[in-house]
This record gives sequence, C-alpha cells and structure tokens, in this order.
Amino acid sequence: MSIQLSRAEFWLLNLVVEWRYPLARIDATNPDFFNHPCIGVPLDEIVETVWAMNERGWIRIYRLDDESEVALCGPADLIPLITLPSNAPGHPENEPFWRKQGLSGKPVVAYFGLTEIGGAIWEEFTQPNWEFRVVKELNFESYSHPGSSPDDHILLRGSDEARLRWASSLVRRSIDVEYQCELKREPLKRSIEPYHAVYWKQLPRGWEIRFNLKRRPQVDRGRKKLHTHGPAHEAMMHWNWFADLWRQWAN
Repeated sequence: MSIQLSRAEFWLLNLVVEWRYPLARIDATNPDFFNHPCIGVPLDEIVETVWAMNERGWIRIYRLDDESEVALCGPADLIPLITLPSNAPGHPENEPFWRKQGLSGKPVVAYFGLTEIGGAIWEEFTQPNWEFRVVKELNFESYSHPGSSPDDHILLRGSDEARLRWASSLVRRSIDVEYQCELKREPLKRSIEPYHAVYWKQLPRGWEIRFNLKRRPQVDRGRKKLHTHGPAHEAMMHWNWFADLWRQWAN
C-alpha cells in the first residue's frame, strides 16, 4: 500500500530520524533562533500536521523531564509547546537553569521522535542502506585537551563490519593529527546483539570499536597545537567527517 506524504509530513519525519527534536525549535518564525531547520510553511499548518501524525502513531510527543507522553486534547494544545519562548525557564536553550531548578511549575518542554510506524513510513520513501551508517561518539572530559583523562575514548558503531574497519582507519589518523593523542592499546572491538542503528531502528547485529586515548606528552610541553578545540569545533569536525557517509546512507 502506497502512502502519500505532504511536504510538512516528510520534513517532520526526516527531522527526527537520528535524534529526537524539541518542538520549540520547529517554529521558523521564532526570532530567537538562527541556523535551525525550517520548511517555510505557516505555523498553523505545522501544528495541524504534528497533531495528525501524533494521532496516527507516527511520532511520539513526550516531556523532557520524565519522558512521559504529553496529554493532548487537540491541536491547540501544541501551540504553547511549539511557540515556547527561548527565555522561558524550561526551554532547552536554558538547560543549565532547568537542570538545577527542576521543571516543577515551569513550562512543559516537549520533544518528539519517530515511532516504529513512523520510521517504517520514512524508510518506505528513502530506502536507506543501514550498512552505510557509522556513528562516531567522542567521550572526552575536556574537549580542549582530549586524552587528558584516563577514560577519554572514541567509539565507532555500525552494522557492517567491513565498513566499520574502513571508518576505523580514518579515526586512527585523526587521533594523531586532529586530537594530538596516541592509543593506549589496540582498539577493542565487540559485537552488539541486537543493535540499534538509531533510537527507533533495531537490527539483528552491529559492532562497536573503542579507541582509548592518551595525550601526547610533547603537546603539553609547549608544542604548537594544530587546532583549537571546543564543543562547536568538535561538532563541526564530526559533521565534516560524517557528511560523506550520511550522503551515501540517505541516498
């Protein structure tokens, strides 16, 4: 059975393929945001679309504090969740505040994500090749000095062992040049059964490779650094590294 999707429906499905997304960031008219995804349709159409997709079971809308489902009686209940000002105490942009203060009595912060049904509909349209998907996870105590903590490491995950080995060779080079570190020992590989390629998609088996890092001593003795690191820089490097794989996977 072929399912027809509107422009807004496909955009919303595609927005949450990899990660759940805050409803308060999908309003393109919100002046508090920049460089955020937008679709260029009126807010009322987005509200009606989100409501319909939730009613069909394609997406799930839940609270950020306890992950319970948000009780909705109609589309009007979505408007305060989508138009939540960024200076509101419970807004995701004010994470340090609401993590310290809690959400009791504060505006509800709502995220939405795909269900298995919504994921299956997205797959029908995109026909993704999950073997092309490789996830790189940085676990550094200090992003300005990776390898300084005994537990600093990089994780690679994927469902195809051969492609993961190829990605592993890229990480080996980045450890020396990009992070100015060296391996404590040979990378550790383990199988994962079952394997979650993304939060809503389960595959029979996947693999994980762990690279344990240590800081090169000469770097801390005054050697000129090749890069200045920080969370924004790491995010950009992660995206640059992942962009080619993503294009192959999505196409």
